Amino acid sequence: MNISKLQLQQGGMKKRFLTRRVAVIDPQICRKCKMCTSACPLSALDPPRVDHKRCVGCGLCTSACPFGAIHVVEKISIGAVAAVILMLIIAAVAIYYAISVSPFYQQQVNPINFTTAGMAYTYVPEGAEIPTGEAAAGAGSGFG
Repeated sequence: MNISKLQLQQGGMKKRFLTRRVAVIDPQICRKCKMCTSACPLSALDPPRVDHKRCVGCGLCTSACPFGAIHVVEKISIGAVAAVILMLIIAAVAIYYAISVSPFYQQQVNPINFTTAGMAYTYVPEGAEIPTGEAAAGAGSGFG
C-alpha cells in the first residue's frame, strides 16, 4: 500500500468533518513485538500505547501487526466540534449586531401606542351629551 505524505498529513484517505481516524491497540492481544512501530510512517506507536496527536489513521500498522491487536476507529474530534460551536456563536452575535445596530432596521421599528390601540368607535347621535367624570362611571364609584 503506497500512501503519500500529503495524504498522511490530511488524515488518511478521505476527509472527515467532525471525526478522525486513530489506531487503537488492544493491550490483551498485543505481544509488544514492535512490528507496528516499523510500519508507522509518523512514529505514533509505542506498544501498547498510541500517540493520538501524531496518529492520522492511515492503517499501515494494522496490516503489520501479526497478532491483529491494532484496529483503526473513528473518534470525535473535540477541536472540530469546538470550532463549529465557536463559528455558530460568532454568526449569532454578528446577526444580532447587524439587526440591532443597522440603521435600515431601526427605521422599520414603529412603537405601538397601547393606550389608543384598543379603542373602538361608537355611534353618537347629534346633540346628545356624553357623560364624563362621575356621571359616566356612576355615582359613588370612585372613578372620575
